[in-house]
Parts: sequence; structure tokens; C-alpha cells
Amino acid sequence: MFAGFANVEIGIRTGPTVTMLTFLIYYLKLIMPVHGGSWIRGNLNRVVVGGICWMIAPLKYLDVWLNRLPNAYVLANHLYVLARR
Repeated sequence: MFAGFANVEIGIRTGPTVTMLTFLIYYLKLIMPVHGGSWIRGNLNRVVVGGICWMIAPLKYLDVWLNRLPNAYVLANHLYVLARR
């Protein structure tokens, strides 16, 4: 796709750990919806899901190490391409 370009750099913006954490959070929100339903249940779910998000957030720093691995792009959440014509 970028054959006619010079200085092509392709990299990982957010890596495998962020991908897995994103899936986990959306899975929790599926089980414990934070919107709709009763006001009390929605707020309780927000506290639980928010607390879990807060506790697992430091795991995202594993991507600093994991993004250096050759196959990290397979599970990467976002990739970037910088190209100059």
C-alpha cells in the first residue's frame, strides 16, 4: 500500500495489554450495565466497574515492554503509519 512512499514508519500506538483491558472493561459493562435500568443499580455498577478500571489501569504499562516484541502488532489496539512521498 505504501510502495511509492519513502521513509515509511509503522508502529504500535496502544499494544496488546490495552487491547485485553479494553475487552475486559466492555465485557464487565455488558454484565453490569452502567446505563439504563434503575438509578441505584446503574450507580452501583458504575462504582464497581470504575473501581475495577482504576485497579487494573497500571497494567497498561506492560505495553512499554510488550510493544518491543516482534509479534506485538497482532494484538495491538491501534497502529500508526508515517509516510512521506
